Amino acid sequence: MQDGIEVVGGQQIKSPGNIVSTFGDHRLQMTAVILACACSAKVSGPNLHKVADEDLLLRLIEYGINIEEKLFKSK
Repeated sequence: MQDGIEVVGGQQIKSPGNIVSTFGDHRLQMTAVILACACSAKVSGPNLHKVADEDLLLRLIEYGINIEEKLFKSK
C-alpha cells in the first residue's frame, strides 16, 4: 500500500524444514528468534541480536521461554 503494508491474519506458525537464514541482518534474526520460540526452528546468526539488544535472549529466558543452543546454528 502507499502508506504501509497490509498483512492478512489467520496464519499459523510452523517449523520450517531448514535453518532460517537471517542474511546477516539483526532485525531479521531477532524476529526469527521470537518466531522460532513458538516452533523450535533453528536460526542462523546466533549473535546478531547483540547489535541492537544484547540482552534479548536473557529477557526471553526471564519471560519463561526455553532458549536452547540448538535454536541457533551458524551458516
